[in-house]
Amino acid sequence: MDCPEENVIVDFVRGELARDERAALEAHIDECEVCSMVVAEMARLFADEVADEGTPEPEPAEPDVDLVEDPRLADTDGAFSPSAVTQSAGEILVEPAAQLPQGAKLGRYVVIDRVGAGGMGVVYAAYDPELDRKVALKVLRRGAVAAIASSGPGDKQRDRLMREAQAMAKLSHPNVITVHDVGTFEGQVFIAMEFIDGHTLGEWLKQESRPWQEVLRVFTAAGRGLAAAHAMNLVHRDFKPDNVLIGRDGRVLVTDFGLARPAAGKTGSFSSVGEIPSQQVLTASLTQTGALVGTPAYMAPEQLAGSRTSPLTDQFSFCVALYEGLFGRRPFRGRNFAELASNLSSGAFAPPPRTVAVPRRVRRAMFRGLATDPDQRFASMDELLAALRHDPWRAWRRWGTVVLPAGLFLVGAIAYQRSQGTAEGYCDQVDERLHEVWDEDRREAVRTAFLATERPFAADAFEATAERLDEYASAWVRMQGDACRDELRGEQPQAMLARRMHCLGRSRETLGAVTRMLAEADAEMVQGAVDVVRGLPPLSTCEDLDALTHSVPAPPDDPELRDAVAELERQIDAARVLRDAAKYPEAIAMMRPVVERAEQLGHRPVEAEALSLLAVALERDGKIDEAETTYHRALSAALAGGHARVMVEVSIGLVWLTGEPDRPLDEAERWATHGLAALEPLGNDPESKAELYHALAVARLNHGELDQAEQALGESIATREAAFGPGHHSLGAALSTLGQLMAIRGRIGDAVEAFRRAREHVEHEYGPRHPLTATVIDNLAIALSEQGELAQARGLQEQALEIRLANLGPDHPEVGASHLNMAATFESMGNSEAAKTHAMRAHEIFSKVYGERSLEVSSTLTNLGNAEKELGELGAAEQHLRLALEIAVEHLGGEHPRVARYHHNLGRLLERMDQPEAALDELRTALRIREAAQGPEHPDVCETTTALAAVLVDQGRADEAVAQAERAVRIAALSEVSPRLREDARWVLARALWESTEHRDRTRARQMAELARKGLAELKGTTEELVELDTWLAGHPAGEG
Repeated sequence: MDCPEENVIVDFVRGELARDERAALEAHIDECEVCSMVVAEMARLFADEVADEGTPEPEPAEPDVDLVEDPRLADTDGAFSPSAVTQSAGEILVEPAAQLPQGAKLGRYVVIDRVGAGGMGVVYAAYDPELDRKVALKVLRRGAVAAIASSGPGDKQRDRLMREAQAMAKLSHPNVITVHDVGTFEGQVFIAMEFIDGHTLGEWLKQESRPWQEVLRVFTAAGRGLAAAHAMNLVHRDFKPDNVLIGRDGRVLVTDFGLARPAAGKTGSFSSVGEIPSQQVLTASLTQTGALVGTPAYMAPEQLAGSRTSPLTDQFSFCVALYEGLFGRRPFRGRNFAELASNLSSGAFAPPPRTVAVPRRVRRAMFRGLATDPDQRFASMDELLAALRHDPWRAWRRWGTVVLPAGLFLVGAIAYQRSQGTAEGYCDQVDERLHEVWDEDRREAVRTAFLATERPFAADAFEATAERLDEYASAWVRMQGDACRDELRGEQPQAMLARRMHCLGRSRETLGAVTRMLAEADAEMVQGAVDVVRGLPPLSTCEDLDALTHSVPAPPDDPELRDAVAELERQIDAARVLRDAAKYPEAIAMMRPVVERAEQLGHRPVEAEALSLLAVALERDGKIDEAETTYHRALSAALAGGHARVMVEVSIGLVWLTGEPDRPLDEAERWATHGLAALEPLGNDPESKAELYHALAVARLNHGELDQAEQALGESIATREAAFGPGHHSLGAALSTLGQLMAIRGRIGDAVEAFRRAREHVEHEYGPRHPLTATVIDNLAIALSEQGELAQARGLQEQALEIRLANLGPDHPEVGASHLNMAATFESMGNSEAAKTHAMRAHEIFSKVYGERSLEVSSTLTNLGNAEKELGELGAAEQHLRLALEIAVEHLGGEHPRVARYHHNLGRLLERMDQPEAALDELRTALRIREAAQGPEHPDVCETTTALAAVLVDQGRADEAVAQAERAVRIAALSEVSPRLREDARWVLARALWESTEHRDRTRARQMAELARKGLAELKGTTEELVELDTWLAGHPAGEG
């Protein structure tokens, strides 16, 4: 058998194992020196515990428990005393306090059952009658209290642990077990916690082989729990997979803070434990006073050495556990404990197996967290988690998703880039100054690196990247030559010439940094290469004299300060390349000391640049609060240093940041106004102006201000077209946003046109095989599906799926989006079997990537339920649609317009299940939400009124149905609803008018039915739909009634 878990050994020492389990463990101990020593150490722990408390004479053990005479506890190597174990063996079999029977009370808590035990204490399921809830009640052993709370009198130890447990009770975080209460019982500390129905992370990892994305998602959630504890100045000190719970609802919670102490607490030395000759011993937590505190396999070197612990200690343990989760084995190995400790202390971990594919970025972050020197690890768990979750797709962070009736529209905006540069002032053969910056050798190195990734789009990406680098280099050579000639002729003031040379020099340095990075590109870099090149500082600034005056501050007069500032500028430019390559943690790490140095120099312009770049990197890395604070610091420095360019950058960044749906729209509006004012001295730079209006348009769109969003987006597109021409590559993101806006407004024809134009620009910029091209193709397919062009939509969706599979692999969330959208299209085509297949695949991917109760998963449940409804699987459909609604409300609240979609779908299902009143309730709820959020004439209102009318007609309530159906037809005429919805509205109105008593008009009823029949035929409607209409028309002849 394998070495047992700690709880099994505890039960063995206490004599609580069943006879057959005990026999098996005894046989194992005969062969395993490690487990023999662990049993002895556990016995010593419990013996000391009982001796310290003067426990009265115990009751005799059961006859078949004969631990006193067990030779496995003999002193085989001089490390343990057999007499000590023998003397206390009978006492060890007794709980430190009486075993709590069912119905026993600890304070207000009523014991239900014992659910487990460990070296730290016993856990009971209990009932809290005051709050009517089930809790987990952990009663800590007295010896454990002493081990945790350090030396000193017992009362002081208990009081200290009480204070620390009370601090945990104040920690509220979704990834940390909730502590409800802390108290004492017969001198023992107990902790009341939330009761979790689930299993440990260790058990979860053993159940089956899991993809690295799923493992990383769970560990990231646990890491957020550790970070929350660190923010409360608590260090766990025993993080391992068995101290993480995964509930059946998918929640991930860090638990068992039994060893937790305030940050910088000192751990015990392991010297008193003795040499433990195998890695297997490390599943035991030995918490005896003066012994090793924590689980050795996961300990940081400083913890093994008995030094002071800190949050960085938990970071190391986290990375050991993550390594084990990803690769199936721990990083540090050894034939005995001394060898293992040596490997831990020296950082000599075994290389990960080549058979497990984990991205290099994840490995890099994990290996840094395993550094033996705490100062070489990440500064915090937050920084480690940011590095682990960094996704190259976030280089296009503005290409977000909006769920529309047919699926997911992915839209985007390109991040704003800045312009600055370093000094160079010679003009002889200026093209030679691009030697080793962008020449034939560097071009070939970049091409080789791109093609070596073997990505399908690598060749296209190289061509697009090289084309833009050629354009940039040619413009630089021309401008540098012009500046040199002006210098020789003395036709420009030296102060202005210095700014020009400074601007061009920095641009050259940044170009060199970009091409050096591209020459070593991996697959992630190739995917984002075009965006990296786009991030080069715009050269137009270097020849615009007005812009130079305001956007490129003059170099300092003092030579020493000038050199110091120039060095900081070089570092800023290098960090900018990292940021634009989506290497946000690296950029942040580089910029923090630069900001500090700039502040020390007191040079406000370079301080403003450094802070602005840091703010953007922080925002893209998800550190929103710190990013916002840093933006404001950058603005203050820019105002003090007269740096208008940074003022504009900050304004644009804050429009994006404050324009999210959870912030008041007037914040974004104010920053847009400030940004436009700051642009005036820069000659209304078109790139910045277009980006500012784009950010404002997205903010307004997020808040449902569609008219104002369209106006701002029009300004953005017009500005780019006027400055760069209608075919310029920078239009792709704005046109994609325009397509999204038109689709939301129900103007499907305009959406199709916008997405078609966006596709042309994106294909030109990134190539036809790039994942972003697939995004725009998918958008276009959804719009075409809404137009009724189902065959064309399906073809485009298959093309997008093929691109994504080739580039991203089968389990990427973008592949899941393709399957989700294809499910909707197949449903519209009447192929419910195919729709169900694609919806199930999307559900599988999204569940692994986002979690089973994520908002993304609710969309897959909706499509799956709709397909099951059409297939007659009504029970499964109801289960899935109700769960989708529950998850949506959990994330969005009950009045969000997207929640109306879930009520609508459930209502249609309940109608099918012959529950008309329940169906009408759901549909009326959907209608109320949609009218309030989207207005009375919105296409979604048309959809729900059509469904309401259909239910009423089917229930023989045609008089009520006529009003709803008339309204639906009227909205369809006023708004650009989908052609299919328009025909559905006509068809239900035909039925209502024919059956109505008060509003009967059978001539018009046939006209509506004939129009619907014609429209569906043009849309290539399903045979069933056309047969139904033909049958109705034949059975309801003209002139009847």
